[in-house]
Parts: sequence; structure tokens; C-alpha cells
Amino acid sequence: MVRAMSPGPTVSHAMTVRVLVAEDCPGTQPIAAQTLKADRDRCVAAGCNDHLAKPLDERAFPERMQRHLGGGNDGDDRAGGSVNSPAAAADDAMEDLRKGYVASLREAIASLERAFANGDQKSIRTIAHQTRGVAGMYGYQALAETAGLLEDAIIENEHAEIIQELVDEFAQCARSIDRAATSR
Repeated sequence: MVRAMSPGPTVSHAMTVRVLVAEDCPGTQPIAAQTLKADRDRCVAAGCNDHLAKPLDERAFPERMQRHLGGGNDGDDRAGGSVNSPAAAADDAMEDLRKGYVASLREAIASLERAFANGDQKSIRTIAHQTRGVAGMYGYQALAETAGLLEDAIIENEHAEIIQELVDEFAQCARSIDRAATSR
């Protein structure tokens, strides 16, 4: 079983891993995804069996999952395994994560627009920063670049008109991703 759990503002990554390990779910072993590669030792010490640095390399994800779930290549082209193989399960897990991310974009748009309406630059910057990394990881480069421009504009104290244009562009990119995903 693969579990994902995100730390919150008052809970460290190490504490999150300890909670997962303490749950002692058979076959569950946490794998941490963090920004700094230097965090690997702390994650392993807390109970992780691997560490993936962000941004997550989508091509490396199935290989890592296969390594921990066992199995090998039995002839299917999907990252080295059959439909029931660990590699196929990793591909499916990655696709589930992508779908969850796309679904979360509606709330990100609403939060961003609320933050702009309230003049909450800290929240705008946080949303932009998070989106910049995650959208890029999933291959949504236009959204990642727009989020990066928005984050930079907040850091550089750009005029409200520029911020509004970038918020609108962010929303347009995110809605486009959502429409494409729901039309499949």
C-alpha cells in the first residue's frame, strides 16, 4: 500500500513519518517527498524507506515504487511490468495523484481570487509557490510558469494591476487543465 500524508504548518515531516510508522499498517512504508535533498537522512532516520526530492520526477516515480513493491518486467511496456505489476500500480498511483491535483485546482483558483480580493499577499505568494512546483512536476508548464511569475510579482511588490493580470492568467490556465481532464 502506498500512503501519502502531508505535514501541516505545525507538524514536521519527521513527525508525519512517525505517525505513519506508528499506525503500523501491514505493507505500508512511508516515502517522503520534500524540497531539499539534504532531508533524506532525517526522513530515513524517522522511518522512511526512501526519499524523493521535489520536484518529483514523474519518470523516476514508477521505478522507485517498483523497487519497494517488488516485481520486475514481465513484458508490458508500462514502466516495466504487466497491468498487475508494481510498475503498473505505480503508474496508476501517479495518475490518481495527478487527478487529485487537477481536482484541487478549482479550490486553488477560489483561494487565490479570495486572497487577491482581500489584499492577502502572503496567501497569494503561498498558493503561487506551491502551484509553481507541483504544476511543473505534473507537466503543466504554462500554469507553473504563470504561478512563478505571480510569485515573483508578489516578491517584487508589483502594482495591483499586474498581480490581477497574473491571477486571471493563473485561473485561465488552471481552468484549461480542468476542462481538458474532464473531457477525457
